[in-house]
Formats: sequence, structure tokens, C-alpha cells
Amino acid sequence: MRQPSRKILALLVAIVVLAFVAVCLWSVAASHPALAVTYIKTIDGHGHWRLQFGITNVGNCTVFTSERGEVEVFNHARPFSVGATSPLSKLFPGQGQVVDAVLSEAKMDSTDGQWRYTCLYAPDGLRTRIYSWQWGSNGPGARANWLIPRMLKGMPLTVKGTSDWIQAGKP
Repeated sequence: MRQPSRKILALLVAIVVLAFVAVCLWSVAASHPALAVTYIKTIDGHGHWRLQFGITNVGNCTVFTSERGEVEVFNHARPFSVGATSPLSKLFPGQGQVVDAVLSEAKMDSTDGQWRYTCLYAPDGLRTRIYSWQWGSNGPGARANWLIPRMLKGMPLTVKGTSDWIQAGKP
């Protein structure tokens, strides 16, 4: 009687493991994060410029917002990093928000021709959730660094949305 029960137990464990792997692969394959970015307006902030954009999650999974973005100037080698303010910490599918990207006066003056904005967001995943927990308003912050393996640290900003080319101009 012991032999058949071990085989049944091994079969049940194998089924559970295969089901878990299938669910994990399906959830990764079924997530298609995508963002739509629309330029709204430029606001003179006396010494800096605020660029307003509407960002909508047009994908089928949740994305986490970051406070970073990039401005790419036409015919320049590399984009430069800008800070951004966003009212929501994450966007669900179909949800949108207005984001302000902040540029210094000197950087805005360097955008003589066309430019475009790229927002940097993170997909909903284990790494992003750990980062949000650790650095969130009630999170432990740096006190928990020793608990988190190196490969799970940081927020992967792999979901990008880019606006159309915008003709340089000031209000």
C-alpha cells in the first residue's frame, strides 16, 4: 500500500508545480503594458518650464509611475533626463493622468527645433512591488536593504511612452 500512495503523492506534486508554472507563464505572456502620451501645454515657471502631458495606460496591465522622464531634441545625440510629477502612483488599464515634466530655463533654451517627451514607467511585477513597498510612504526604506536580494532591488523602468514631435515654442 505504501508504493501506490507515493506515486499518487508524486503525481499530485507534479500537477501542482506544472499548474503554478503555467499560471506564471500565462500572466507574463498576457501582460502587454503600453502608454499613450499627449502634449497639453508649456507653462512658464519663472526660471523653469513645466511641460504638461496627458498619459493614458492603453495596455492591459497595471503600470507604476516614476518621477523620471526624458526629453529628446531632434538631431541631438542623446536625450536628457527630466523630473516629473504625477498625482497617481500607478495606472490601471484605461486610466490616465496629467503629468508635469520640469525643465530648467537653460535646458528649455537648448530645444531650438523639435523635441519629444518620453515617460518612464515600471511594469507590475515582483521587483516593482518590492520597490514600492520598501520606498512607499509607510515602507521601511533603507532599513530593509539587507533583506532584499540584489536582483530584486530597484524599479525597472521598461514601459515607455513617447509623445509626437513638438515644435519648440514658448508661451
